[in-house]
Amino acid sequence: MRVPIAGGVRFAPPLRMRLFFLFLSCLFVGTGGYAEQHRPAGMPREVRARDEMPPSSVRLRRETAIPLQRCNRDSFAADLPVTNRYIQRLFNHITTANRSTFYGDLSPALFCVGVEKNLECPRAFADSQKRSFSIYTGLILLAQNDAQIATVMSHELAHITMRHTLCDGTIVQRDRRAVTERQCELEQLVKEQSELKERMFSNPPPPGAEDRMKQISRRIGATQEQIWDLMVAEVGAERAANWLEVEADEVGQELYRRAGFHEDEFTWRHEDLVLNPPILGQPALPSAQRSSTERRIAAHRACGFESGLAAREPQRGVARYASNCWTLWNLTINPARRHPRQTLAPQPDIFNLVGEPTLAEVKAEIRRIAGVDNTKGRCSVPAGRIE
Repeated sequence: MRVPIAGGVRFAPPLRMRLFFLFLSCLFVGTGGYAEQHRPAGMPREVRARDEMPPSSVRLRRETAIPLQRCNRDSFAADLPVTNRYIQRLFNHITTANRSTFYGDLSPALFCVGVEKNLECPRAFADSQKRSFSIYTGLILLAQNDAQIATVMSHELAHITMRHTLCDGTIVQRDRRAVTERQCELEQLVKEQSELKERMFSNPPPPGAEDRMKQISRRIGATQEQIWDLMVAEVGAERAANWLEVEADEVGQELYRRAGFHEDEFTWRHEDLVLNPPILGQPALPSAQRSSTERRIAAHRACGFESGLAAREPQRGVARYASNCWTLWNLTINPARRHPRQTLAPQPDIFNLVGEPTLAEVKAEIRRIAGVDNTKGRCSVPAGRIE
């Protein structure tokens, strides 16, 4: 059909075609409105395609009602600028690839990340309330590539996104309010105990301090027992004992995968601990002579797994950390957590990021500073932080 207009003739599409295009436009607006309505407050509108995909049922953040504190960088080693820059670059890479997790009160700009000098302690720690984490230099020296450092960072970031050091960061659902109330009470008791210990060393100590300390200790024990009973009743003894670290492993693995790092490197520390268990408190040595695939095969064989399949689930244990063989089974074999890589958008399997500073430059700086200041330090969990 042609409609005459000034200056020429315009083609008017049939009514059926016009109705079809009207339907498409309404559908587009409707789905956009739905997405906008269900976007969590503070989530950025532009999210990378890989981050929009729901590749697994793993929940990557837990909301909290606890007021958060501003972090500070005073504890980081100021004389290791290259190392701190390296850690910040890895942090930026992981959070950029996980924008749907790091927004609002978990925006990357609110985090403090860095390095602390301790050559004898290959560990890292996180503080959810301050949104900060630090890695000890001893752990960096053990790593062989960026992916292995990213493993540690993803685990610590998972502690923060899941609010593990906050009293309402719990897996309990049925008795969540009761557990939260007792955990908040426990947090206050531990804080009071710590402050009272400092005052007791003063000269003279405050009157009645010793009796008050005994009273607090009894209340702490009773509160811990109540929390334990509530958790065991819902999730069982094994999960109640080590759910924090297991959840940090599972969530951290998802953050790590979305950042594109090589799959086989995520379990490097657990594999090293299986193949070279620590002796008399000494840290496990890295399996430098093996590739990531060879290391995994050797560790699976040591745990009794056959051809990548376990005859049965290893014993998890009731310690704070699940056994290393159970952790390997859970992260690499557990059929309930199978995570085919093809569900993710096409991405490289990264061992090392392109750019500077490199891990080799970082290690050189740490060794150079260690020659001047050989800081060993204690290998214990700092107050208010979680490993």
